[in-house]
Amino acid sequence: MDGTMARTKFAFFEEFQDMADSLDLGFIALSASGEVQAFNAAYAVLAGIDEATAPKDIKARAAFDSSDNHPIEASLRQQGGRQIAVRADFVSTGANGEKALFVREFLGDQTLQAAKRKHEETIRRFDILTDRSGMGMWLAGPDNLILEANPAMARLLELAGSDALIGQDPFTCSPPDEQQRLRESLANLSPDGAASIRHNLIQASGTVIRVQSDMTRDPVTGGCITFVRDVTEEEQLVRDLAGRNQDLEHFSIAASHDLREPMRKITTYAGMLEEDLADVMSDTARRDLAVISDAAKRMSALFDMLSVYVNLKENIGAPRMIELAPLIEDVM
Repeated sequence: MDGTMARTKFAFFEEFQDMADSLDLGFIALSASGEVQAFNAAYAVLAGIDEATAPKDIKARAAFDSSDNHPIEASLRQQGGRQIAVRADFVSTGANGEKALFVREFLGDQTLQAAKRKHEETIRRFDILTDRSGMGMWLAGPDNLILEANPAMARLLELAGSDALIGQDPFTCSPPDEQQRLRESLANLSPDGAASIRHNLIQASGTVIRVQSDMTRDPVTGGCITFVRDVTEEEQLVRDLAGRNQDLEHFSIAASHDLREPMRKITTYAGMLEEDLADVMSDTARRDLAVISDAAKRMSALFDMLSVYVNLKENIGAPRMIELAPLIEDVM
């Protein structure tokens, strides 16, 4: 077929031909015995029929014969074997029992129920995930007021339950001097943007904790989804490590300066002892003194390298751009 509904000798069908040819909705015409007399291009697409297929070849797939004119929900097997659920609505019935129907793909009750169950299961799994998560979460609407919050967020704030957060400004639990910065960060989020901010949070007991808020714009509501985790211990560990590194630097300086002199004396007196006892010293004693002197020299060399490392670390500046061309010319 060339996209135009097959012409038929029955006058009943002819009055629908021009309309059917211009529709995106499937149209099919049945004889009184239920045989397909004509169909439009939209029905051919729906049924998976090649446009060159003659109407007689789809008689067996016309499952729309009915003794009354009520809408019919049926399973239509396409040319490739796939079955789809369709709904047929009667347009008119001729004097000789001919029928004209509109046909469209349809999600029947069972399909809709299955889709609904799948959706509800997805929501249930998401709720379980957020409720059992150890990370706080809140969802704000376009007005930046909290719509939902999980139990972990309530625990983070030492609240009895997450219901206490509904309808609240999420940043009122932060110190006043940080609230404006947090609101600006949220306001500046692009539709597909995200931001990660560390700030303070005041618990119900008055304790101030350090948290990281990872904010993402919600494309559905236009609001914001934020995950909040306590980083108080993490930052304390970082401070402790920095303190230990500083203690190690102090030790390095002390080792470099305070222990250098004893090593120098060991080397010096070992040499003097070798000279004073040169006439009476055995070969074994001479080798022992050489070992002592060599070890002291190596230790002094280590202190020298340690001193260089400390000086480099103290004098290192911020990274800066340099021109490589002059360096390459010097090497060449």
